[in-house]
Formats: sequence, C-alpha cells, structure tokens
Amino acid sequence: MLQKMTFIIIITCFMFSIDGCSKDKMGESQQAKINLPQKTDSWIGLCNVANDKIEVYDIGISDWNTSVAKKISWSPSPNNGYSDAEVSAWGDPKDVRLRNCPGGGVWVTAGGKLATIVDQNTGNRRWALNVGATPNGVELLPNGNIVVAAKDGNWVRVYTSSQGADNYNFAQFNLTAPTTVLWDAQDNVIRVTGQTKLVALTVGGTDANPILSENTALTTTLPSSEGLDVSAYYGDPNKLFVSTHSGVYTYNKTTKIYAAISGAAFRIGINSCGNEPLGIIVQSGAGDSGSSFVDLYKNNGEFMRSQNIDGSLIYRTRIWKVEYESSEFSLVMLPDAQVYTSEYNGGVIGMFTAQTNWIKDHRESDNIVYVSQVGDISEFGDARTEDWINADKAMSILESVNPPIPYGVAVGNHEQLITEKPYVGLSDPFSPSAKFNEYFGKSRFNGRSYYGGSYVGTSCPSGNNDSHYDLFSAFGKDFIVIYIEFDSNNEDPGLNDWAYNLLGTYANRKAIVVSHYIITTTGEFTAQGKAIYQRLREKPNLFLMLCGHVTGEKYRQDIYNGSRVTTMLADYQGFTNGGDGYMQILKLSLTNNTISVKTYSPYRNEYKTDADSQFTIPLF
Repeated sequence: MLQKMTFIIIITCFMFSIDGCSKDKMGESQQAKINLPQKTDSWIGLCNVANDKIEVYDIGISDWNTSVAKKISWSPSPNNGYSDAEVSAWGDPKDVRLRNCPGGGVWVTAGGKLATIVDQNTGNRRWALNVGATPNGVELLPNGNIVVAAKDGNWVRVYTSSQGADNYNFAQFNLTAPTTVLWDAQDNVIRVTGQTKLVALTVGGTDANPILSENTALTTTLPSSEGLDVSAYYGDPNKLFVSTHSGVYTYNKTTKIYAAISGAAFRIGINSCGNEPLGIIVQSGAGDSGSSFVDLYKNNGEFMRSQNIDGSLIYRTRIWKVEYESSEFSLVMLPDAQVYTSEYNGGVIGMFTAQTNWIKDHRESDNIVYVSQVGDISEFGDARTEDWINADKAMSILESVNPPIPYGVAVGNHEQLITEKPYVGLSDPFSPSAKFNEYFGKSRFNGRSYYGGSYVGTSCPSGNNDSHYDLFSAFGKDFIVIYIEFDSNNEDPGLNDWAYNLLGTYANRKAIVVSHYIITTTGEFTAQGKAIYQRLREKPNLFLMLCGHVTGEKYRQDIYNGSRVTTMLADYQGFTNGGDGYMQILKLSLTNNTISVKTYSPYRNEYKTDADSQFTIPLF
C-alpha cells in the first residue's frame, strides 16, 4: 500500500554545526532536533530550477500541486548551517541522490557552483563547497566521499568529504563534458556519461587521499554522442539506464550492449531516466533547461501519465530511496529441527510448518531466493518414521508454490544414527541416512533446475544424497551451495576434495558451504570445520559457511589472501519450547556489500534483537 502523508515539511529556522560524513565526527549533540519525513518506495526527488529547490513528491498521489503530495522542499540557507557565500553559490539545481554514508542517511545535491551533502533527517549541512565550475552530476561513495562531475570544467572529482565538513582535498580525472556520475557497486567503479563514452573510473588510494583512474575494460562508447544521464536499473544490477541526446537505452554490463527502451519511453534529450520499485519508469527534463512535467511509463514503455507541477522547471528526477541501487535478496537458514519433527522438549511440528509457511508467504516481499536447513531435521534418524513424515510435511510447503522455492537439507549426526558417522557399510545396525535418502534423496530433487548433483565416494555410494550441491542466481550474480555431511572425525577426506573441485569447476559462482557442525558457540572451528576451511580457503569464491548442532548463535569472519569467509552458527533446540520456532533471515546486499541478519520466530511473531541475533557485517 502506498504511504500517503497529509503534510508538507519546509526547512526553517534551525542552524547547527556538524563535521562531514564521518560517523566519528558527527557531533550528535549539536544536531537540530527537527525531523523530516523519511523516504518511501513511492517518493520521487526532483531538481526544480524555477525556484532553486530540491523537492520530493509522492508518486502515488495524482495531483502534485497539493500539499499532501509534496513531502520535502529544501534549499541551503544560514538556518541549516550554510554560510552566506555557500547560499550565494547555490542555484539551478542539476542533480540529487538519496544515499547512506558512515554517518547515516543523507542526500547529495549540486546546483549553481555548489556541491553539498545534506543530513536526511534534518536538512542540515554535512559538507558543502563552491567547486568553481557548474556541477551537473553528483554521487556519494560508500566511504562518504562525494563525487562531482562538471560539464563546463571537463572534470570529475572525488572530494574527501569523509574526512570532515571542511575537508576539500580532491582527486581529479579530466574528461570532456561529463554530465552524470553513478556509483556502480557491482563493478566497484564510478560510471560517468561523457561526450562520447560511458566511462568507468576506479577509485584507488585511501579515503583521505583517493586516486582516480580509468577502467578501460569497462568503458564503452555511447550509442550516440552527448551523454546526458546514467542511472541504476532497479531490480537488475546488471543493467543501467543511459540517456543521450538521441534517446534512452538500457545497458547490459555483461554483454556491453545498449538497447533502446520500448514504446513511448524512448525519447530524445531526456536529462534523467530511472525506474522505481513499483515498476514505473520515471523520466524528466526534456530539453537543456528542463520542463514542468515528470513523465511516467510502464515497464514496457507504455505511457501512463504526466505529473505537472505549476510554475516548475524540472531538470532531473531521482528515485527517493536510500538503497535505490541496491540488489538485495534473502536466504533463510533453518536450524536443527529435530525437536519439532519428533515433538519433544516442548517443540511441536507447528513451529516448523510456521517457518516454511512464512517463507512461502514472504518469498516476494523479502525476495527469498534460497533456503538451507543445516541438519538434524530428525531426532531418531532411521529408527523412527514419524520424524520424517513431519519433516516432509514442513519442507513440502516450500514446494507448494510455482516455481518451488529452492532449498537444501544437510545431513547431521542424527540423520546418521546410530553410528553418527558417514556411511560405512550395510553391516551397521541401521544403515546411516537411509531415511534421509528416502525422503530427501536424489529422487526428490532430480529434474529441479537448481539441483546440481551429489558426491560419490567412500561415504556416499552411488545414489546417496548425503553430500550434494545446488545452484541459484540473484540479480545477475551466480551462487553454488555445497552440502557436506556430518563427519566429525574427517573419515572421508574425499568430501573436502570434492567440494574443492566444485569450487574450481564453478569458479564464476560465489560459494556457500553448509555442514552440520563447523564452529562452536565460542566461535572456534570444530575438527571438521577446520578441515573444511583449510582445504577450501584457497578458492576465492568461497564466502559463507552455515552450521548448527549446538544450542546458541555465533559468527566469525576469516580473511585469507584477501578473500573473506563468514561462518555462522544458529541452533535453538536447547532453549524454551525447543527454540520456539526461531530461524535466521540473511539479507544480502550486493550494492552495500553487506549481510544483515535477523532472528525471527513466525510461530511467536517475535524477533530476537541481541547482538548475536541481529547484526550487519561485510558480505564479500
């Protein structure tokens, strides 16, 4: 549902001093205690050169000439921390982007000869500078440094705004007539529209002393001369919107091919083009000076409507979303479920089915692309069929939608009862993992697009699915998930060799390893965990390992030859009611390079919010 707010906030009569975009220098006690309305997925920011304002409107309201539609109206003034000279330098705003930086939410904007960083909550000055030329494009790097493109200056600069509110050192790259800059987090470059090329710039050096250089491998020739804008393509980080004097295009970063967008949305001389989370293409600024309209199109290019603002002259519009360039998706980590499937220690099967029903219901809203169960899905292994009937009942929910939600199940020590070892022969009282393979064997997954295959070796004779792998993709990034069965004494070294070879075969895929017991609740590697990590760490595509087995939560991060591997443990079976149905939701942001973890029980509809249950850490 679109959020509609029945007020307009105008920034008035407040002044404060704050240091730059560095969290350590923010001086919270000096901030003005006035709060601006925060962004929603349906808000559009625009540069109104008629009144020299940055304005924000709700796209869900049809008449933008009403106070309910306008959410923010802003320009620099002494009341929000700007000097008289900075105010005089402002005018004819050309660009604005809502972003995050180490000090919190901001927008970056440029107009006249002023480039500035503005606090999202208060509208106050974070950083500002008369750059001596006319800035046409502006962006903020993840470290808090501002990027400015000046068409009449023929340069792109990175200013060291992360170092303080009055730090104006910069690195410069000379380029003919640059008009827009965009941080491309997928390729770690600044994309710049120039006179004839879409240029990719690499930022080297340090935050305090950056260095700009061209990445010629990622630089391409524009489909026509006079580049006007480059913007992210929401929902597909492999694409960009690019507009030139002759039209509007999508750009495929893998194939390096420009394709004219469809229908009426293909227009000449558009100063900005983007799409927002509701699937609407937003364009503005036809002509050198702009226009009084913001034009909206369906994804197929079909015209929807024009939003007119009386007396306005709109140069550019931007989607008012901090993580607009974000490519976020979720993985769900289902912990040991033996208490639920066997219904003891207060656990009931309803806790397990509540988890998988929640995943099914939130597949789209949370963009859940894969689910991993970390082992011990049963308590009594081959000795009791009821556990497996319940496990099948819960996991089948993920298969009840079209297409089925990709998932995998690890083999824990309870799947191997009574031996608690990998398969060692049919002479054992119970053939380890027979029930697992009956209910979650190859026959269940064969033919599914995400199922890769299984290990055949000492511990896994042909047809055994104890160790297997899956494949999935999200936002143009490919992944492999490798399941290694419980092997506490490392009796089958062939398992780790198999996983090592898979990482080589699928070197283009980022890799996740799931095994039942990799780390302890103190974060130490177990014997098997240490063997897995030491064997696989040479492969730079390995980035995540998941496990359970012992009650508690813990994570650790290891870096080897510059590659980061995060290992996470989550298991709640020893808590009240067998864990009350808690599970971990991992939100991966390719743009921000983060994993954000939340621990949630659909059964109780409650979150655990302590530091081990809710946190954000680097992704790769």
